[in-house]
Amino acid sequence: QKGYTEYLSKNYLSAIINYQKAMPLCDAEESGLLFYYIGIAYHKLGMLDSAIVYSTKSLEKTMAADTYVGLGSVYYEKNDFDSSILYYEKAIETVPSFYEAYTELGMVYYTQGDYVKSLLNLKKAIGLNTKNFKAYYLLGHIAYAAAQFDNAIYFYQEAINIYTNYAEAYLAIANTYLIKGETEKAIEYQQKAYQLKPELRNKKN
Repeated sequence: QKGYTEYLSKNYLSAIINYQKAMPLCDAEESGLLFYYIGIAYHKLGMLDSAIVYSTKSLEKTMAADTYVGLGSVYYEKNDFDSSILYYEKAIETVPSFYEAYTELGMVYYTQGDYVKSLLNLKKAIGLNTKNFKAYYLLGHIAYAAAQFDNAIYFYQEAINIYTNYAEAYLAIANTYLIKGETEKAIEYQQKAYQLKPELRNKKN
């Protein structure tokens, strides 16, 4: 419990220490859960190789879709897209209704420039959860890449309708209006994005 409290407080190193102290007191299933949380904490710290080690140890104890998604995310950050796709697909095999895994698959394929596969996975994700704002945001990116700017704005706006403080979506709309030559609207959305998340000032999309 102390480890989890420290994790929620973003004291990830302290969380790891407490989880490790709890490890000798746990049975196999419980230790699998602790390995999972340690892996997440290492991921938060940016220690990706350690995150992989502990997430893999977790899978040796219990096969969990969340752990597969976590590994998919780590490998995505390492730019190992093939491994990322593999683990997201394993998550879906374990829990076919896992819409987050479809969303993340859509993101990987978008990053690779495979918009068809990205689109298929994002539509599947939205079919499983219509409140999936990240999937709408990524659909906006696909439409933008295809120069379908009105469609891009529609999808970005759908994301905002679900998550009203989605700063990245406001900035994406601003950039799209700028491309369309609608400067006043672009400035309006840009200011909203910066108000919500000032660190976006150096980011285009």
